Amino acid sequence: MEPEIAEIRQTLIDAGCDEELCRHYLEKHLRGERQDELRLLRQRRAEIMEEIHRHSRELDCLDHLIYRFHAANYRA
Repeated sequence: MEPEIAEIRQTLIDAGCDEELCRHYLEKHLRGERQDELRLLRQRRAEIMEEIHRHSRELDCLDHLIYRFHAANYRA
């Protein structure tokens, strides 16, 4: 495997891409299908952002329960 390809593959793995996405992306890269490469990267980015937002909402819920816990114990 060429060093550039190996580096791209490792970066995709580090970004949480599964084997199928890595393979698909590298196929597009080797064919010079730049718009498709960018589309795949943007799709993965959107998935990660959605995960972040979901986790943020979960944290908000936990923070609310912690606040209620402290408020109830302060009054007791």
